Amino acid sequence: MSDYDLIVVGSGFAGSMATLNFLESCKKHNKSGRIALIEAGRSDERCGASRWTMAYLRLDKDLAFDEDWKHEMKMVSRGEADQDYCEKLGREAQATALYVQDHGVKFNHHDETNVLLEFKTGQHFVFPEGGGKAIIDCLMGHIQEYKNCDIHWETEGLHLLTNKNGSIRGLQVRKKDGLLHELTAPNV
Repeated sequence: MSDYDLIVVGSGFAGSMATLNFLESCKKHNKSGRIALIEAGRSDERCGASRWTMAYLRLDKDLAFDEDWKHEMKMVSRGEADQDYCEKLGREAQATALYVQDHGVKFNHHDETNVLLEFKTGQHFVFPEGGGKAIIDCLMGHIQEYKNCDIHWETEGLHLLTNKNGSIRGLQVRKKDGLLHELTAPNV
């Protein structure tokens, strides 16, 4: 049994970002928090759907969000696009792009003169050199520098562990050896 302050399942964009943010926050505040990153894939796979995307983003040359995008999503979805999601993406895109750029991700810039006739022409696209895999590789490189992070490769998250009162106390996992293990986060 291993005790952690945080257990993250999955090493895609969300899992890698959550893990790295926790580690950086602990360092910034001089805290000794321990984290477990659980990944069903192998270490050489850089798992999650994130690795397969080219990660094209409609950002300008300063990595600011293209405001026309959310209006176009509403139009092409005939009003079905989740506008709250679109608004949040608009608010967070630049900060996220700058964060990964500050951590070593290199962006390519590409102007497209005519994407679709319904859309504004002359759009600017940004994408990481190496696509989504490059972002994950970069983030994982930073994560692996921390001693207070255990990465459990080839480990499947199975069941939340709960106390008698129903509060979550950890995660049951199946490791590569086929055996069940308990990872606990007693302060949850």
